[in-house]
Amino acid sequence: ERREVTTANIAFASLEDADFRDALDLVNETTREEPADPSLAGMECAVAMANFHSLFDERGKDAVLPAARFLARWLRANPELAGQLLDELRQGKFSQTTHAALFLAIEMAGTEQTRDVLLVAMEDAELSELNRARAASALADHGEPTEVAMNALLERAREDRSSMVSTVSRLGLGTMAGRAEGELGEELHALLGAELDAAESRADAVAAIDAIGNAADDRFVPKLTEQLAASEPSVRAHAAEALGRMSPEVARDTLVGHLEAEQDPQVVSSTLDGLAALDRRSSQLT
Repeated sequence: ERREVTTANIAFASLEDADFRDALDLVNETTREEPADPSLAGMECAVAMANFHSLFDERGKDAVLPAARFLARWLRANPELAGQLLDELRQGKFSQTTHAALFLAIEMAGTEQTRDVLLVAMEDAELSELNRARAASALADHGEPTEVAMNALLERAREDRSSMVSTVSRLGLGTMAGRAEGELGEELHALLGAELDAAESRADAVAAIDAIGNAADDRFVPKLTEQLAASEPSVRAHAAEALGRMSPEVARDTLVGHLEAEQDPQVVSSTLDGLAALDRRSSQLT
């Protein structure tokens, strides 16, 4: 399940308590991987940027998706110019209102060159904390999952000095786990389980649970069920919402049973949210 997000503006009182669970939910899957337009091949970067910015002049904030679609098609038609966009960003040639669309376009392009741009951007000290987090978010959903991308996200999750970049990278590992298959999928599944097992604080446990929720892998239901017995209400609340991202036939009974036993209002609300999410998914499947 992918929900709407506004990554252009992330504001919160306490970074430890910030909720980044939607930080990766940029667009619906139907907007991705649109075909490149052959007529865009050979278009200079300056011309593409002018067209990109003109959409914002005409539509304001409603231009994010169409502008990203245009730029993604241009990037697929001119893959060798992907790095130039990052240079333009460093030089301040993209207005703040266009940054979210820029990273969305890089994600949607899905080329080897745009993946390389995201790998560089995540660690680029010249970029803002928010844009590095956007790069991590985009990498998690960029093209086919790769071990290189997984390792880069894991490094940022464990070692980045920015709590925002670290948190979004960990969530990205969950998103990638939900998309990856074969050996890489198994490796990501084991990694997420180990992250939860090793959590030593409430914040670490919540981050691991939210990443598991992004994976939407029913094999995690037993681990999430264990977290419903945690002493910290926030851990139980996040576990309930993560269960809401699993399959209805697997998670519903667990959430219903927990609803009957739970006393904390916050956790009750999150459990109801989880059940509502299961209901929506069940209706869509039907």
